[in-house]
Amino acid sequence: MPLFVYRCPTTGYRVQGFSAEDVSVNTHTYEPVVCHMFKRTHHVNPATGAVLGEEQTGSRSKPPARST
Repeated sequence: MPLFVYRCPTTGYRVQGFSAEDVSVNTHTYEPVVCHMFKRTHHVNPATGAVLGEEQTGSRSKPPARST
């Protein structure tokens, strides 16, 4: 059972997860993982730690600055 770490999109905490198989080769697989911090299920890519449906950090553009 390989160990991986992901960030809970609800709480923001880093959480450890375990995968039943070695997923180091397949980076397009998401597995359901029960979050021990939030007590809900997240779909996590064990190879990258990405959570399905979570916005990627830095991918959103900043809103335009308001002038006063």
